Parts: sequence; structure tokens; C-alpha cells
Amino acid sequence: MDNTRMIRRHPVILFYLLAFLFSWLGWGPQALYERGLLPFSPPLLGLLGGAGPTLAAVVGVTAVVAVAIVLVYGPRRFARPSLEATGASG
Repeated sequence: MDNTRMIRRHPVILFYLLAFLFSWLGWGPQALYERGLLPFSPPLLGLLGGAGPTLAAVVGVTAVVAVAIVLVYGPRRFARPSLEATGASG
């Protein structure tokens, strides 16, 4: 199955998978530290765990916008925007 098709058909599943992934990237090391399997406590990773759903929403929306740009303008326009598109003058 094409990745863009999967994202368009199942955006809620993508959100939950990303939220779960980002949350456990933060909470996993803390759980390992509590069990004595990690020699140090990573304090800032707890913030990542708590912000998992927020990060998932930002990444998900960014991915959807990127896919839409590629579908509308083509991959070359997405990879290298022109100066007119960025508002720069020269």
C-alpha cells in the first residue's frame, strides 16, 4: 500500500502511533532507570513523554501538508522552492 494513501485513509491511527512512539521515547528511559537498568536519570525525557500527543499532532499535520504540497506541485517544487514562493527578492 502506498504511504500517502495510508496516511489519507487512516490519519487517526497515524496520530495514535506517533503519540505512543513519542511518549515512550521519553518514558522508556525513565522506566529503565527505575528498574536499575539505566545508570542515570534523564530528567528532560519526561517532558518528551508528556508532550508526546502534542508532538504527534505537529508531526502529523506537517506530514499531511508536505504530502499535499507534493501532490499539488510535484516533488521538485517541494524539495527546492523558488525565490518567488518564499517571498525573497533578489
